[in-house]
Amino acid sequence: MEKGNLTDIVRLLDVARPTVSKTILCFKELGHEGDRPERGRPGSRGSSKSGSVLRIAKRELGLKPYKLPKAHFLGPDSSTIPVVSLTYRGFTISAYVVRAAGRGWERILFTNEKLFTVEQKHNRQNHRMWLTGAASTSAIVEHRQNVQSVLVWAQSAPPARSLVFLDKGVKIDKDVYQEDILESVVRRWGSQYFGNTHWTFQRDSAP
Repeated sequence: MEKGNLTDIVRLLDVARPTVSKTILCFKELGHEGDRPERGRPGSRGSSKSGSVLRIAKRELGLKPYKLPKAHFLGPDSSTIPVVSLTYRGFTISAYVVRAAGRGWERILFTNEKLFTVEQKHNRQNHRMWLTGAASTSAIVEHRQNVQSVLVWAQSAPPARSLVFLDKGVKIDKDVYQEDILESVVRRWGSQYFGNTHWTFQRDSAP
């Protein structure tokens, strides 16, 4: 290459001068405009340079670490039901496990209540209407300061269940809860469903 061509190439291609210099040196070394052989970082597998054993097991072998579970040993001579002791919120529920194994849970009446809102849900970003013109007043989503709601009280015992709906504004104190819910619904329904058999009422916290 004649002297002065490097500057002309830089001006013609509008690239950095070191880039042109490296390209010319690579062309003189290889004799062509291709890349050098084995360009880039070579891959390794199972070598000490590839990382820890944990990384090899996860990435190359597709293995995942799992904790060993614990269970009560049941041998051929086991004739009693194992009592599993589990602490939940400070209470030991080992007795409940034994009761469940004896199918005593089928004679337990559970109750709970939940407040449901009956106002229409509206997402200003995602809920749209495809119209040729402006929407009429029938397409307005109404909302109130105090959301309309209904309180649903439920009792369940396998396989039957019962629901009681309480409208908004109904005041429920301890007297109303005992007379209108416990006495009128729970006791009467439990006596009709379970009959003369022994059954347990598992009550949630009173509202």
